[in-house]
Amino acid sequence: MGETTVTRLERMVGSPLSTDVGLEIGPRDAPLLHKPHHNVRYVDYAPTEIIKASQFDPSVKIENIVDVDIVWGDVRLRSTVGEPVDYVVASHVIEHVPDLIGWLIEIAEVLRPGGTLGLAIPDKRFTFDALRQVSTLSQAVEAYLLRSKQPSLRQVFDTAALGVAIDLAEAWEGRLDPSARRSEVLSRLQPALQLATSLHESPRYNDAHCWVFTPASFLDLVEEFATLGLFPFMIADLEPTRRGALEFLVRLERPGSASDDAIFMSIEMARSRLASAPGVEAGREEAEKAEAERGKVEREHRTALEQARLEIHHLKTQIAALEASTSWKITAPLRKMGRVLRRKS
Repeated sequence: MGETTVTRLERMVGSPLSTDVGLEIGPRDAPLLHKPHHNVRYVDYAPTEIIKASQFDPSVKIENIVDVDIVWGDVRLRSTVGEPVDYVVASHVIEHVPDLIGWLIEIAEVLRPGGTLGLAIPDKRFTFDALRQVSTLSQAVEAYLLRSKQPSLRQVFDTAALGVAIDLAEAWEGRLDPSARRSEVLSRLQPALQLATSLHESPRYNDAHCWVFTPASFLDLVEEFATLGLFPFMIADLEPTRRGALEFLVRLERPGSASDDAIFMSIEMARSRLASAPGVEAGREEAEKAEAERGKVEREHRTALEQARLEIHHLKTQIAALEASTSWKITAPLRKMGRVLRRKS
């Protein structure tokens, strides 16, 4: 295992010992944890054969996909895992799960007290989700109450319509202009509708980015989950998106007997780390400046248009008043005669 992978893994879950028991969710062809060096079992939504057969990403090497040990399908995860584990790791998985709240709760159920969940999460500002809105509490609550097992039609449509390829450097430099991608988005609407219609008429699993985050929006969302009593974790660490990267890392810990206050305090501490990380989110300032400049231009344009509308309205009012005046009516024959003479000349 290379140094880069080790460092990233350590940032996500610490340093798993060979005696620690863990799970890796959705490893596909690039697991972070390797047997037999780690006592790990691989978890996915379907058996290995189906995972291999359903791959559409050309970057995934089918022959390297690891064997799935635990299928997390319609049954609760704890019923298939057995004894509690020391850690769970999931890299670029959380955004795909249909029921975000239920997923987190079920993982907490299989962790021992003090156990950790390590997450690598795409930062939407630097991925193909850049044009999409961040996910909201109401969307997560709806999926939780419905016990969603597959991406919703809205999520599939949103991914298909707005999931456009972007240049990472351009995004970091604040040069990503959503308005410049408008025609591309419009060209994707019809195929997106056709896909959603097909899934509505013949329901089946269609992968999508169900959830869209920035580090800040993730913290806001889990704070709202905690307020509802639906976030069974403390935030042990949050590493903001590093310059030139497209993901942020989060380490969650299942508390033993921690109070709700401790959970909220851990969220605030993570928010403070996010706000005080110099240069970690470099590019954000440039992006905000560019956005502010675009907003200024748009406001000036709207102001000019509104001023033009007011002037046109004023002229129309003056013309209407003039046409209704007595002098206008008296001089009407003279204006008519003038038009006749001009045509004859």
